[in-house]
Amino acid sequence: MNLSLPISADINYKVLKNVRVGVEWLALTAGYDLNEYTIPSSPSSYMQKATQEAGAYLQFDLWKEQLILKTKFLYTMSVFRLYDDSEKVDLAITGVFINDERPQLNYDFKKSMGFEISLAYRFHIKKDED
Repeated sequence: MNLSLPISADINYKVLKNVRVGVEWLALTAGYDLNEYTIPSSPSSYMQKATQEAGAYLQFDLWKEQLILKTKFLYTMSVFRLYDDSEKVDLAITGVFINDERPQLNYDFKKSMGFEISLAYRFHIKKDED
């Protein structure tokens, strides 16, 4: 179990020697300045991305548990919103915006389901024994 609430959570169980099943949660918010990508005569703006993903996965620990193959089925509730640069929010904590009265310049994308495959290599560092 690896919990960094409310931002992330990973709970898994080893069902076979090299196979794990688990569930994950991820909630991140980021802002992106779009001024260098817009037409000079258009108003300055920024994009806010609020990601909330829940997923179930099957993980295979291969080659002495150094090569990790993870297959994940996920439900994403990511929201990309465009705002004018002059619009601000009073307080935001992990996707919760207090007193948010900013007019949104675009429409929200719909929530979606997806499938993700990842491959990672894990380096094992040995301690020198004294």
